[in-house]
Amino acid sequence: MLREYTVKDEAGLHARPLSVMVNHVANYDVPIHIGYKTKKVPLHSMMMAMSLGVPHAETFTIEIDAEDAEAIFTSLETIMKQHDLID
Repeated sequence: MLREYTVKDEAGLHARPLSVMVNHVANYDVPIHIGYKTKKVPLHSMMMAMSLGVPHAETFTIEIDAEDAEAIFTSLETIMKQHDLID
């Protein structure tokens, strides 16, 4: 399952919220990827996620391959909204 988001935060997709997201997905033993433009990397890796360099007002994707993908998306979206990354 794939969802697309637009970065609301002026600082882009930066270290603080990414670290919370990476720590959160560590609870799941399923493939979770974050993508920007032509790159897609595992969200389980902080360094790889940071390497995407997603700036303000750009679109990125999250892809989850799991039966409980909907619940994982819901929890990730809550985190992203708490950190004002997305609307």
